[in-house]
Parts: sequence; structure tokens; C-alpha cells
Amino acid sequence: MGKLERSRVKLFAILFFTLFCSMMGAGIVAPLLPVYALNLGAAGIMIGFIFSSFSISRSIALPAVGYLSDRFGKKKFITFGLISYVAVSISYCLAKSAWTLVFIRLGHGLAAAMIVPVASAYVGELSPSGHEGKYMGILNVGVFGGLGVGPFLGGVISDAWGMKTAFLTMAALNTIAFVIVLLLVPERKGTGKIIEASSYFKLLKNGRILALMTYRASHFFGVGIIWSFMPLLIIGGHRLSTTYSGGFISLSVLTATILQAPVGKMADHYNRKIIALLGGIFMVVAMAIIPFSSTYTMLCTGIILSGLAGGFIAPAISALTVSEGRFQHAMGSVMGLVLMGQSLGIMLGPIIAGELMDLYGISAAFLSGSVVALVGLVLFIVFGKDFTCETVIEHSLPVRGA
Repeated sequence: MGKLERSRVKLFAILFFTLFCSMMGAGIVAPLLPVYALNLGAAGIMIGFIFSSFSISRSIALPAVGYLSDRFGKKKFITFGLISYVAVSISYCLAKSAWTLVFIRLGHGLAAAMIVPVASAYVGELSPSGHEGKYMGILNVGVFGGLGVGPFLGGVISDAWGMKTAFLTMAALNTIAFVIVLLLVPERKGTGKIIEASSYFKLLKNGRILALMTYRASHFFGVGIIWSFMPLLIIGGHRLSTTYSGGFISLSVLTATILQAPVGKMADHYNRKIIALLGGIFMVVAMAIIPFSSTYTMLCTGIILSGLAGGFIAPAISALTVSEGRFQHAMGSVMGLVLMGQSLGIMLGPIIAGELMDLYGISAAFLSGSVVALVGLVLFIVFGKDFTCETVIEHSLPVRGA
């Protein structure tokens, strides 16, 4: 292994561990927030708005953060995002009303826009051409692994020592991640030309980028519903504790985690579009099964299917995004736009599902996720017609911005 390769592996390992710690901290909130919001007087639509406020601020910030990180360097955004996470974690302990949680979640979303998207763009630039699926798949193990462990850990800590202890644990994990990045990660600027802000409109006219954005949005519409309302389904419908609620969410995320590396490698050798579409089919079925689960076996089946969806979609879409970012010479900008689609899905899912829950019950909330996932499949096929069977997109696309 040469010096350059050793340096690449070292940086990758540091960013992997950093994202694992940070996302584990973020995952701790998942099983607690709906119950916390209910205790502060929130109804279904308000719970959805509390969850969605995170994605509102994240969606607004992502394009600007992607552009600025391409121009001024990525490390400063990651470190500022991590230290902001610490402040947000402590703020959760001080919330006195449902509206206070809304403002805390807005701050949480701004901080989040500076961490995973920018770190993913950093790794995207590190990854060798033709190995995007492998690198992004392994990185997603850190992201999904942290999110998978977090909800279960949050449920256990909350049941044993209270919610505020869980929030402080989130602060501690992000402090560790902040110190690691500050001391061990070098600054890195974009490797290609810097696009002007007006060029975002050109990127948004690109069919491949629209396909990636809409598919991310439709998938995370359902993910947002699971994270927002699964605790209410488990605790209210099945009469189980917060630990079980966190455990079921963790089951979904850990299922996705296990698949990230092998499916990422698969995405370097087989048609990434087909792999992503298979994940979408899993999501359609999962969101239809979960609300009508009368037994724990049926509920686990739906949860595992939702994890399989993430296990196929995330590495394939991440690899396509990195290839497109390299092709456009704007890794941070393309990554920011695609993840903005993800944030829009997480933002709209809980709000729409919350309104449906108030009107028709919790089953309608989950079924809306199945319908949107199906629409996402169709749009991905339509907008993504330029994706070919080639594994590396920049080798197969003749015209930029087509």
C-alpha cells in the first residue's frame, strides 16, 4: 500500500468513526422525541411539525453549505456543525414547550447540514474512480450503524436514567467527534472548478440530478414517518416500552447497515439504477405492512423490509451521486442538492402523516409513505432515463447537463 493510499484509508477511517459517533448521538433522539413532545402537550400534527422543522432548516442550508464547502474547504463546516450539535443536545434538556422543541429542531437541522453532506462530499473526492459504491457503501455503514445503535441506546438510557441523560449522552458523543476532526482531519478544498450560485438552476434541470433528488425525497418521506410515528404505534398500539420502541427502529436501521458494504461493492459492478429500484419496491411493501401488523412477527417483517429498502437504495444512490458530482466538477454542490431532496422528504413525511393521523388514524399515516414510495419509483424511472448500465456514470454520459 503506497503512501497516498495509506493517507486515504486513514482519513476515511477517521471520517467513518466521526460520523458513527455523531449519528449515534442523533439516533438517540428518535424514540424519545415523540413521547417528549406529547408530554409537552403536542398533538399529531405538532409532532410531525417538530420532526419536520429539522428538515426545513437543513433543506434551506444544504445548497449554500455545499457551494461554500466547495469554495472555502470542508473541515471548518464539519467542525462547526459538530460543536453546534453539542449545543443543540444540551438545549433539548431545557425545552419547556412544544414550540421550544420546534426552534431547537431548526437549530439541529442547520448543524446537520454541515456534517454528513460535507463529510460525504469529502469522502466522495477521496474515492477512486470506479470504486464510488465501495467507499460510499462503507461510509454509510458508519452513518446507518450510528443511527441504528442510537435509538436502542436512547431507549435504554431513558428508561434507566431519564430522557435528559440521553440528551447529554448525545452531547458527549458529538464532543468526541468534534475533537477527532479538529485534531486529525486536514482541510480539503474542492478538486474541480467552483460553480456559480446561478448554476444551481442548471443542475436542477439535469434529469439525472432530478432523479436522484426525487428518489431520495420519496424514500425519506417514509423514513420520516417511521422515525416520527413508530414510537406512538409501538407504545400506544402495542403497549410496549420506550426500549422496545427504540429497538424496532434500530432493527430497521441495522438491517440497512449490514447491507451497505456488500451492496456498495455490488453497485460498482452492476446496474446501480436497478439496485436502487429494488430498494424502492421493498419500501412500498414495508409501509403497507407496518400499520396492519397484528403480530410481532408481521411487525418485524415490515420493519426489516424498510431496512432492506435503505440497504439497497443508500449505496446505489450515493454511488450515482458521487459519480455525478465528479462529472459536474462540483462534488459538494451535487451532494448538497441530492441530500436536500432527502431533507424535503423527511420534512414533508411527518407533517402530512401527522395530519392524516389526526384525521383518519395512524394507519393512514403509514400508508401515505407506501403511496409516495410508489410515486418515487415512477419518477426515478422517468427522470433517470439517462442512467445507463455502465457502473461509472462519468464514463457513459456524453453531454454535461443533459
